[in-house]
Amino acid sequence: RDKHSVTQIPKSFKNKCFCFIRAAQCTLITLAALWLSACTSVFFYPDDDMRHTPTDVGLAYREVMMAGQAGQLHGWWLPAVQGEAEALGTLVYAHGNAGNMVEHFTAVSWLPEQGYNVLMFDYRGYGYSEGEPSPKGIARDTLRAVEWARAYLSGLGDAVAQRGVMLYGHSLGGAAAAVAAAHVPRTEQGKVPFKALLLDSTFASYQSMAKAKVRGQWLTAWLSPLVPLLVSGEVPTVNALPRLQGLPLWVVHSESDRIVPFEQGRQVFEAALEPKQFHTLATDRHNHGWQHQEDRAWLLELLNRIFSHPDDTDALG
Repeated sequence: RDKHSVTQIPKSFKNKCFCFIRAAQCTLITLAALWLSACTSVFFYPDDDMRHTPTDVGLAYREVMMAGQAGQLHGWWLPAVQGEAEALGTLVYAHGNAGNMVEHFTAVSWLPEQGYNVLMFDYRGYGYSEGEPSPKGIARDTLRAVEWARAYLSGLGDAVAQRGVMLYGHSLGGAAAAVAAAHVPRTEQGKVPFKALLLDSTFASYQSMAKAKVRGQWLTAWLSPLVPLLVSGEVPTVNALPRLQGLPLWVVHSESDRIVPFEQGRQVFEAALEPKQFHTLATDRHNHGWQHQEDRAWLLELLNRIFSHPDDTDALG
């Protein structure tokens, strides 16, 4: 054979290689589609194991059942140590995406000793709450919790009712809280009927969070263009915030957050209207639970400012 001649690859072999490559591509695309199509649902990791209650740490509480859109919602009412009617203020707490109230209890369990009432609750499908979680669903559940708290306070007397409610959402709960605040019925003066909104380690939207996750891994980075097609684009946090004109807003985030990137918190803040403030947490954890003393001191000072000002916007200083 001529040493300069080129060996011809059999056509049948070329066809087999082509078919193999196409099959591999189709398999990868199919797996990617299946994975991404589940991305919205994997924002939710509910657990119905309520293995602890506040009494385990010596804290008084009341079981709460609220009629929600998808069934009964379960919550815990944690009264201030000096008495619920004498509380300095009241917080409604919307927790993060995993487990149930038990896993997130320490984030607010210390507040009753500081003089504040707390209502914490489980979204549909979490803990003892009925239904299946969804982005719109958990926002409706958060709105229902705010309604319950305001109605309950009105029965305790004018003093504590007039001090009002602050809505506090952490991570997934921040997304739910923002959308709930955007849809809560306004007062006769056209205002959102609670004192303030605190968004802690919250993402800008379900889609942006999914993109951040797939871009963060070389194996999945190429899936980023598919996210808008396969991950829910409903109720983005950043779309709700412009509807909250006049409601004092605080956005807090750790620069070292490994779950929800710091940039997500900045996007949330930039989407909001005044009055607003951004605070960088001292902790390096996403599920920080206010365990860092510097962060805890900051929150107590913030709550004092919020509930000691008759005019909500004055709390921003």
